[in-house]
Amino acid sequence: MWETFAQGESPYNRSTYRYTPLLAWLLTPNIYLSTVFGKILFIVCDVLSGLLIYRILRLQGLGSQTARRVSSLWLLNPLPMGVSSRGNAESILAALVLGTLLCMEGRHLTWAAILYGLSVHMKIYPITYALPMALSLRTPETRAAEDKRGWRRFIGFIGSFLNAELFLFASVAGGVFCILTALFYYMYGWEFLHETYLYHLTRRDIRHNFSPYFYMLYLTAGIHPIR
Repeated sequence: MWETFAQGESPYNRSTYRYTPLLAWLLTPNIYLSTVFGKILFIVCDVLSGLLIYRILRLQGLGSQTARRVSSLWLLNPLPMGVSSRGNAESILAALVLGTLLCMEGRHLTWAAILYGLSVHMKIYPITYALPMALSLRTPETRAAEDKRGWRRFIGFIGSFLNAELFLFASVAGGVFCILTALFYYMYGWEFLHETYLYHLTRRDIRHNFSPYFYMLYLTAGIHPIR
């Protein structure tokens, strides 16, 4: 696939490619530098994730020794080791999400929003982290509006999301996502939207790395066709 992509063809010419073209662009050095470039990149991002976990915990007030022990649960875990070293891009996504959390912890909201928009573009499921991130960006003043009863409490909860920091984060993250999506839609059309995002809403994959439905799908594989 990489040879044809480097020659200007679509990465979706390979029927099993279900990712953003940005990932294919990142892995073009597989052709020009080394065939193991991608695996090295994934391993580096895996190690970076451990370092990001350590920095986040330190900013949250944990001691150095405790933070090292917690981050080692990731760095010495054979599961992410095996996934990244065999050539899976999940470690890039993990590094992007953890980078978002680190920037939010340090109140660098513009960088946090850029990383978050990029992570959602890479794979859509980090969109599920939007609500807890929004809750963390409420200011003490807006949170105080919830200290009421009945419908006023509900109105206060909704109003607590109306602040400049959350508006900045949502605008930048949404802008990054929309710009990248529009760019690749212009280049690859509907095929990009379907293979990168919509396909994953209907997929049935009994060999997916971390699917919580693995065993159910495995038992019913003979009943419904695998897509």
